[in-house]
Amino acid sequence: HLVLESRLALQLDEERACHRFAGAFLAPSSSFADRFARDATNPFSFYLLKHEWGLSMRACLYRCSDLGLMSQPEVRRWWARFRKRGWVKREPGEPIARENPTQVLRLLVDAYVAGRLASDLVATLLDVPPDVLDQIVDFDLESDSGA
Repeated sequence: HLVLESRLALQLDEERACHRFAGAFLAPSSSFADRFARDATNPFSFYLLKHEWGLSMRACLYRCSDLGLMSQPEVRRWWARFRKRGWVKREPGEPIARENPTQVLRLLVDAYVAGRLASDLVATLLDVPPDVLDQIVDFDLESDSGA
């Protein structure tokens, strides 16, 4: 929504455009199409796509539709199957695990060590007490080595 805000033609459905943009960003067409079996006739295909791409099964179905990997009658049949099984609200299997953005955390600590960010701010962003952050960052390997 933030990327597309004020950039869409008035006749476009903003919600649909945002879903399509997110799908293209998260599951690029050539890579996603290569993984999708055109003759997939069982729900397990969507379950595998869900876990490979980190998208919901519904989002995978949308992506298949957007890329023309399935005809519109096929897409409608799949939606009917999803609704019949209650998968519109709750899909089978474990939910996709949340990402753990370690690179951002490292950048925050690096900025703190370089003196570009205050310890209180970094501690808040990392959800670590300031004294714990200071203890970890002030760890001096040379003075603790016994040399």
